[in-house]
Amino acid sequence: MALIQRPECGAGVSDRWVWITACLPAPSIIFSLFIFIGFFTGSNIVLYSELVVVSISVLLCLVTCLSVIFIILDMLELKKIGVKPDVWMWLGLLIPPFYLFCRAGKTNRKYGYAITWCVLQTLQCVLIIPAWWLMAQALG
Repeated sequence: MALIQRPECGAGVSDRWVWITACLPAPSIIFSLFIFIGFFTGSNIVLYSELVVVSISVLLCLVTCLSVIFIILDMLELKKIGVKPDVWMWLGLLIPPFYLFCRAGKTNRKYGYAITWCVLQTLQCVLIIPAWWLMAQALG
């Protein structure tokens, strides 16, 4: 019995936009680490806590907007090589990991960028929620 192999539809696909999308949570993680370092070393970060809360909010909005832009750029690149847009592509604008996992499967790629996004996003949530709480405590 012969094995049926999937065609190499991902042979000419560049992963640059999805890797950039996968790494977008990294700046938020670094920013949150600076908040923790500043807060626990007794620096004057409390004096700037309102600015820090606004900065975190702006950073999260920026990361979300950039995710949408990079996913659209990736979709355009996939269309150029003949990968037709399905529902999974458009759902990616709302749920980036859904797009990243589906894209890897549809283009016969490994799931590295999707897993990277999930790990970084989890780490971002683990750090940003307490950082926001610390700043709220400093404000209140």
